[in-house]
Amino acid sequence: MYKSAREWKIPAGTLGLGCHNSPHNCKTLYDNIKVRFLVTSPPNITLGVFVPGHLIQSSLLGEKKLPADSCKQIHDASLVNSKPRAKNGIYWIKTDLQGSSSVQTYCDMTNGGWTLAGKISGKVGNIYKAWLVSNYNTAALKTPKITKQKEFACIDARSLAVEEASMILLSSAERTDGLGSKWVMWRLPGDRGKDSLWNHSVGLSAVKAAVQTPVMVYAWNGNKKICYQNKFGIMPYGRMEVRILTRLTIPLATATNDYCMAVGVMAKGSTAHGWSQNGSGYDSPAILIGRTNHTVTSPLT
Repeated sequence: MYKSAREWKIPAGTLGLGCHNSPHNCKTLYDNIKVRFLVTSPPNITLGVFVPGHLIQSSLLGEKKLPADSCKQIHDASLVNSKPRAKNGIYWIKTDLQGSSSVQTYCDMTNGGWTLAGKISGKVGNIYKAWLVSNYNTAALKTPKITKQKEFACIDARSLAVEEASMILLSSAERTDGLGSKWVMWRLPGDRGKDSLWNHSVGLSAVKAAVQTPVMVYAWNGNKKICYQNKFGIMPYGRMEVRILTRLTIPLATATNDYCMAVGVMAKGSTAHGWSQNGSGYDSPAILIGRTNHTVTSPLT
């Protein structure tokens, strides 16, 4: 990647990625270069400085005009000597099943590029039609800290979880910058799909029939525990409707002080698609941060 005062110069047979000369150096993933002529040998190469938020001839990855597939994509694009130049903060990330819309959400670049997919505080009623399957109250996702009780916010994270992510992480939410002091994380199930993940309309019988697979859950304190999950991300119990956040699927049971986490998405006394909610099974997690990468590279692994 290099820049020229007049125009880009690319040796024959070379694919060039970058941008034209401007007051701000830049780095982009897209081949937006018009080749004017060829040279027999490459010119001197200079590496630009990653400056999020500065508009140049083409938008930077993570800006409104160029939303990223994930925070991890932005993180990796900014790496220099294995260190990210992108900072923790708010970026535009693609959402919905087609990736045709985008919203602003918080990105934790310090720990490897985690995308804030949702946060929830306490019991918030019947949210199974919205939780992680639609963009809801997204203004609250500009910070990982929870500031209001009995409130939730989320993005449609299905495409992110299936096409971009390999891990999911559930964190406490007492900090304004990055992960909380307590967290658990685990690898997503290999058989997850965008049409099935967190889809309660498939009905209780389908979820009960799904294969439950073991997954190792890692905790902030060095402990770990084997839990269980399925491709739906829904617990297979008729007495409650619970969606798992710390594995895109389910632990077969929840208990006090364990690491198999679940989030209640139905109000007590409610029924839907074969489930009913008796008020048990809530872990009341504070925040969900989904890792958007194919391989785990952060210090959390």
